[in-house]
Parts: sequence; C-alpha cells; structure tokens
Amino acid sequence: MDSIKKLVGYPMKELVPLITDLLGDGKDVIITARGNSMRPMVKNLRDAIILTSYSGGAEVGDVILYKRESDSFVLHRIVDKGEDGSYVLMGDFQTVREEGIKETQIIASLSGYIRKGKTVL
Repeated sequence: MDSIKKLVGYPMKELVPLITDLLGDGKDVIITARGNSMRPMVKNLRDAIILTSYSGGAEVGDVILYKRESDSFVLHRIVDKGEDGSYVLMGDFQTVREEGIKETQIIASLSGYIRKGKTVL
C-alpha cells in the first residue's frame, strides 16, 4: 500500500486538487468519510474511503465522487442512466435521486473503504 496517500481533516475544496493530482499519478487516495448519505456502507467520521482514478464508463451500482454544479463534492451511488447519457445518483441513505450528472463532473471512483482497520474492497 505504499502507493496510497492519506489526507485527513481538510475541506473537500482544498483536497480535490490534491486528490486529482495524486490520482493522475496513479495513486489511490484515502480520506475520512464525512456525511451520512452513504450509510450504512460508510459512516460519518468513523470510516475512510479509498478513491481511485476514474477511467470512464461508470455503471449502475458504482460509487463515485463527483462535483455538483453548486461546487459541493458528493460520494453517491449510480442508480440509473439518463437517456442523454448522464447519470442518476443517490446516496444509500437517501430517497431523492439526483439526475443529470455528467461524465465531466466525476472526479474519482470508490474502490473500497476502511472500517476499524480492515479494508473492504
């Protein structure tokens, strides 16, 4: 795991350029999960998420980190694809679907998470 860089305790707006650079260098990135939208899979401040470079072609069921038009960053699961090729996303702990997410908004893919010192891929 020497190709993994840990980043903890920074706002996502500051982390995303670092994450993008590290992913571009072929490294995975581990950050502490914040928020409750992906419960029970990932719990706020307890678990860490492992992000990997996004290579395109996401499928229903994949979990991705993306940037909303509001400039916030979100980790959600793809639940459907729009007719225009966009993605429909929703957190596992949510009931509202977010439609119209474009490929260009995707920053990274979730490759696993860490809970109580154990990696789940």
